Order: sequence, then C-alpha cells, then structure tokens
Amino acid sequence: MKYIKLFLTSILILALSSACTGQDRIIKASDLPTKAQTMLNDIFKGRQTTLVQRDKDGLKTFYDVVLDDGTKIEYDDKGEWCEINSKPNSVPTSLIPSQIIEYVKQNFANANIVQIERDRRGYEIDLSTGIDISFDKDMKVRKLDD
Repeated sequence: MKYIKLFLTSILILALSSACTGQDRIIKASDLPTKAQTMLNDIFKGRQTTLVQRDKDGLKTFYDVVLDDGTKIEYDDKGEWCEINSKPNSVPTSLIPSQIIEYVKQNFANANIVQIERDRRGYEIDLSTGIDISFDKDMKVRKLDD
C-alpha cells in the first residue's frame, strides 16, 4: 500500500509539473498584442522593456512587461492592461479614470497612485501612503484599507 501511494504521488507530481512546463515564455516586445505595443510606445515613451513574458493560465493568456524604471504592467490577450505597478513612481494619469483621480485629490491630497488594477468588478489602487482603495464599476468606493 505504501508503494502504491508513493507511485500515485509521483505520477501526480509529474503530471502537474508537465502541465506547468512551457506555460510561461519570454518573448520580444514586438510579439505583444498591437494595443499593448501602442500603449508602451505612447505612454511609456523613452522607457525600455527589460522583460516581456507570455503567461498561459489554462485557456487565458496574459503578458507581463517590466520596464527599465521598474514599472510592471500586465496585459490580457487583447492587449488591454490589467495591472500597472509603478512603485515608487506614480501611474501615468492618462491611464487612471478621472473619477479616481478626483477622489484621491479630494481625500488624499499628498498621495500618488503607485499601483492600479482593473477587472470586470472595478478598480483597485494603492497609494504612496500605503492606503489601498477599491472602486466598483460606478466608481463608488467599495473598500478602503490602510
């Protein structure tokens, strides 16, 4: 019985490692979706990509980009950004909805938005002061953590 469990555990580990192998792959920036390339060229002009990686998670594909200033951007398979982490720098305001910018100005005047994430439920931001704020699709604050 002991050997059967060991054998089955070995098979499971082998199967899982095989499934994960080859899922993440380093690619060239020119292999990113066109929309992602355009954003990099327009908004992050003058910054070089130091790493571009394609991640396959089941049926979904994501792209992770690291710029020479440390900014990290995650794109979906269509080239839409999902998350931008510019710590310790600020996320470019052209990528932040105006309602979020106004909320931060009114309530946290001395803070900068250093990370932003979006999904179908809304947005999450991290401020330079360490405060995290979640907004729903209607730009109403859902959660505020300090």
